[in-house]
Amino acid sequence: MRTTTISRIEALEGELARRASVVRRQGKEERDRLVGASLSDPNGLPAALASVPAGDMLDQRIAAIRAAWRADT
Repeated sequence: MRTTTISRIEALEGELARRASVVRRQGKEERDRLVGASLSDPNGLPAALASVPAGDMLDQRIAAIRAAWRADT
């Protein structure tokens, strides 16, 4: 039973890491798109950068989920 639970947790951790990678890549692509578009309007750069999601927040959420899972086992 414990081995099955650990295997599930490891599989979920792998899936979370994969999704985090996708989100970071999409965030970088969106940031590049916004910065490129804002270069034609110098006043638009701060607003464009402010709208880009922070990948670090996702990393912190993943770390918190992993810690919670490990605390339960």
